[in-house]
Amino acid sequence: MKILRAFFSLLLVGFLMSGCNSGKSWRTASRQSAGIAPDPLVTKEAVLHVYGADTWGWRGWFAIHTWIAAKRTGESNYTVYDVVGWRGYSGQPVMRITQDIPDRYWFGEKPRLIKEHRGAEVDELIDAVEKA
Repeated sequence: MKILRAFFSLLLVGFLMSGCNSGKSWRTASRQSAGIAPDPLVTKEAVLHVYGADTWGWRGWFAIHTWIAAKRTGESNYTVYDVVGWRGYSGQPVMRITQDIPDRYWFGEKPRLIKEHRGAEVDELIDAVEKA
């Protein structure tokens, strides 16, 4: 009975460990637009989106990476706000604010739109994000 229990324990550990390696490389994973955000050249109203995508590797079983993308009324680009702790290991700021593709894949994982705000009063929400 002990041998059988040990065998199944090893089998379970092996199964779980095999799921930790997807065979994908974060260096070559897609970072293209998912086509969720409205085109800023066509959409003149203010847009504030909150996105989330599974994190890289086994962490994706438990967590998502979230970020905010904002475009003020009349602007032709999105500003993306995100925090990534591992940037701090190389001396970079963990908070990144940049003009970027708002709905890009997060290292190969398709983002989901968590919350959307659009319209005239959204400029005030973007001010609050900037202040925070």
